[in-house]
Amino acid sequence: MASYDMIVLVDFDNLRGQWRSGRLSQVIDLLTDRLYASEVRSGSEVRFRLYGGWFFNVRPSYQAAELLTQISSSEFPRSRRIPGSGDRVMVHVELAKSLACDPTQVLTHTFRHNRPPRKLTCRKMPFDGCAYMHDCRLWAVRKLVQRSQCPGKKCETRLPQVLRRSEQKLVDSMMVADLAHYANNPARPVAVVSGDDDLWPGIRLALLSGVRVTHIVPDGHKYRSRAYKGLTTNLYSRVNI
Repeated sequence: MASYDMIVLVDFDNLRGQWRSGRLSQVIDLLTDRLYASEVRSGSEVRFRLYGGWFFNVRPSYQAAELLTQISSSEFPRSRRIPGSGDRVMVHVELAKSLACDPTQVLTHTFRHNRPPRKLTCRKMPFDGCAYMHDCRLWAVRKLVQRSQCPGKKCETRLPQVLRRSEQKLVDSMMVADLAHYANNPARPVAVVSGDDDLWPGIRLALLSGVRVTHIVPDGHKYRSRAYKGLTTNLYSRVNI
């Protein structure tokens, strides 16, 4: 495996919606600029690992396919000039499809469509703010939720065929496992882009191993700085974006 001066672990789903739907190169450039101000030095090799639900069963998800296209079209790895200076860093980007310690074993089934939550309920009618109190078209939705089946006669459509929830699996645990792996090299700093509390065990392990950790917290996340203040050391720094 190639040697890098800094590893950046990015929970892609934690980024702002407009960032996820925009150009990946712009997001990577923004993160690179923020890291340059704290850890990255001119001439550094920075490796971004993007974590997410990259596989629906064993097939790449739509988002994974789109990101791979952007990674290819943006010609990563590429040199990034830091605005306001003549300094440059070399940026590498990849989808985290496997553990850093086991790169040949791809972890599939990380994006799933699940059934609606159990004990799903619907409020009584009329609903607050309804403009059609005596002819509300949402009555059928309420019946569907109550019965878990279409209220129409002879219709066999059931609730799970109408409502579903998509979720990512293994993402946080992969990031924690990779933090543990990179903790074996205390001389190389690590950055974590996420607002999820589940990553704190991995961050704590890295800090105790002597790794300098930059924690980049995207806006919109209720980051509990007080709750986890006792887990930080002088090797920890936080940046908001």
